[in-house]
Amino acid sequence: NSGDEATTTITSLGSLSITAAGLWGYTVNQSATQYIDDGEIRVERWTVAADDGGATQDIVITINGAADTAVITGTTTATVSEDVAASVTVGGTLTVADSDASDTPDFDVVNGTPADPADGQGTYGIFTIDVNGNWTYNLDETNATVQALDDVHDTLTDSYTFTATDGGDEVTEKVTVTIKGANDASVISVASGTDSQDATLKEDRA
Repeated sequence: NSGDEATTTITSLGSLSITAAGLWGYTVNQSATQYIDDGEIRVERWTVAADDGGATQDIVITINGAADTAVITGTTTATVSEDVAASVTVGGTLTVADSDASDTPDFDVVNGTPADPADGQGTYGIFTIDVNGNWTYNLDETNATVQALDDVHDTLTDSYTFTATDGGDEVTEKVTVTIKGANDASVISVASGTDSQDATLKEDRA
């Protein structure tokens, strides 16, 4: 039946199929319309004419956008080592992207400054991040729990959750740092006596 044969027209946003009998259907191209944000619309319009050149009819499709959630990717883990000067500060980069073209999320800056100790304060060190997602972690070598770590097999973890926002929308990502211990050298102290024969030696951990 020729009336069941469909003609399909494809656009950048979707495709319209219509049979000779006038039955039509529209399929939206989901991957091509992700950039349309909540409250935005796109309109597709076709003018269909009868085979005999008579009356015409418009088919109008309105595509409503939706608020898509931003996605954070990048470096979310790192390792530092106690008492290794070149390894007490580590860092990486996070990237945030939103498929909605009108949304351009940025990271909330974390300075980790003494003036605001809660800003970037981890359990064993300080985290920072700039608006572009470049983050750092600086291990607090004066922390007693850190110094109590024995060797590289003795570890702690520290973490901080960073936030990226665009207007009222926000998305978060946790960064976790593993802290490896070191085998600290022993310290020998001499307790004072009445003379050298009365002195005692005491071994202690640094």
